[in-house]
Amino acid sequence: MTEVPPSPVPASHARVFLAKPLPGSAWRDLLEPLLVRMPREDADRTMMLLEESRGAWALLLPGAPGRALFVGSALSGTVPALAALGWRVVVVDPSLDRCRLARRRDREFAPGCVQHFVLEGGRLPFPDDAFDLVVREDGAPGYAHGNAASSLVSPSELARLTRREAVLVADNRLAYKRATGVRGRFRRLGPLAWLQRALVPVAGEATLWGHARSLAAVGPARRFALYPDAREFSHVVGLDAPRPRLTVGPRERANAPKVWAQRLGLFPVLAPSFAVLAAPRGRSRLQRSLDALGERLGERGGALDQLVATRSNAALALTAPAGVELERESGPVEGGWAVHLALSPGKRRLLARHQEHLRGAHARFPALRLPEPLFEGELEGLHLFVARRLPGWTATHITDAPAKTARAAETLTEALNTLRVRAPEPLGEEAFEQLLGARIERVARQVRVPSSSARVRRELARLRERLLGQVVPLVFHHADLRAKHMMVGPDGSFAGALDLGSTEERFLPMVDLLHHLGHQRKQVRGCSSAEAWHALRSASARSEVEERCLRRHQAAMGLHDEVVEALLDAYPLLVAGMAERNWDWSRPAWIRREFGL
Repeated sequence: MTEVPPSPVPASHARVFLAKPLPGSAWRDLLEPLLVRMPREDADRTMMLLEESRGAWALLLPGAPGRALFVGSALSGTVPALAALGWRVVVVDPSLDRCRLARRRDREFAPGCVQHFVLEGGRLPFPDDAFDLVVREDGAPGYAHGNAASSLVSPSELARLTRREAVLVADNRLAYKRATGVRGRFRRLGPLAWLQRALVPVAGEATLWGHARSLAAVGPARRFALYPDAREFSHVVGLDAPRPRLTVGPRERANAPKVWAQRLGLFPVLAPSFAVLAAPRGRSRLQRSLDALGERLGERGGALDQLVATRSNAALALTAPAGVELERESGPVEGGWAVHLALSPGKRRLLARHQEHLRGAHARFPALRLPEPLFEGELEGLHLFVARRLPGWTATHITDAPAKTARAAETLTEALNTLRVRAPEPLGEEAFEQLLGARIERVARQVRVPSSSARVRRELARLRERLLGQVVPLVFHHADLRAKHMMVGPDGSFAGALDLGSTEERFLPMVDLLHHLGHQRKQVRGCSSAEAWHALRSASARSEVEERCLRRHQAAMGLHDEVVEALLDAYPLLVAGMAERNWDWSRPAWIRREFGL
């Protein structure tokens, strides 16, 4: 048998770490040292490949979970996502080392639910109709067609093996752009490059209609775009029906080619990647759970509107009655829900925390305008975390409108000024350790670059010296108030906070505001996290709006200048501490890459 490399993991790295016996949490103990030693692009591709949100489309299958065959990269996060949704999964992959790596993960994340086999030929050693579902995933980071299952296992073989449903995740030969494998970076094809690719496609690529025809023997196909690219998609978008839809927000309307392409019906022609689901006709499992939810809540109209694959490994189903676009509504509507479904063990814990904080804080902090918690429980075998869907747009859609971003920052500051939960008192050693010391020490350990670890510890010692004895209040702390977690009104005014999975009942003031201002500066100006941080630290570099918001919050919280400056200097440590507290596993040298520490 020809040995197939375990890309995107370099073979040499995989073998070194597979040779190590690992006690305790074997997968995390393996993964973090592996990632930190890999070349950056390989590490990025591996992290994207591992995301369980890759399996968000599985909620659209009509059948109940049973036995599934997955043909593709054994490391794909789709595998544990299917297991989390109740499927028993058989994985076939041509790379032995990739199977061995994935086995360590799946024993921990999905014990007893996943089996792994090395793929050795085009005809698989399973009888006809052996599976309720077969999946072939071609569009995956670092999974080139040259050593991919798509070059070995044909759609006709998939049709032979399934007794009910088949799914093909594949690339479009007519795609206008491609993900590069580095987070957030895409390569747009010029006219000549696009024409060459259209005329001479890469092996395994076809148009949407070609992919759908290849599964015709299984049953009627439902076709979805994985947008913007299967290697890094955030939305599952219906191509045969108007929903689930892809919104074109206020910011995107300035992109005339995109708007006109969508109006002319070119989205199915040019979208980079697809998920083609061939199955008997019927309501999806997700829609059945939404129907049951409507009965439980006594509401009608809760139909799937948008399906989001979140970076934090959940599927977010946004609902609305037919014909209603909640972005254009002035208030909540019946049947408008935000439904979270965890696709990883870690995310299940964060969503439980999110729902708990919503229940406790919805009435206590009216200025935050939090969504109303509606339901948590199991329907159709899916564990749902449900809240009322807020109308309007997230703040990501106003980053090119200076007056609106200013209004957002100022009105958010007014809301943050109301969140005090403990009166000001001197910060002692014990409180410092509980709030800051332990989490920043964890950051120092997880950086795994000796010079960066030493730098983090020096900054921690300096922060301790500057804050001990200072009089500070404590506040209800969102911890992740980026633009995508903040709703705004038509004029940019703060209209509600989302996603309380990282929230803490008591923390230091100023941090939420710094997080918002830093992210807004980064998005508006297209700068790095480090550049945004350095600008906020300097009074001369801060904008008038940033200065005004910082001073208003400082006055409301009764903070001395020394405290504000200390928190500004320590901002990277605070962000990294929040991240390490909530991530399933550490991103290698993240604080070094983002902030230059």
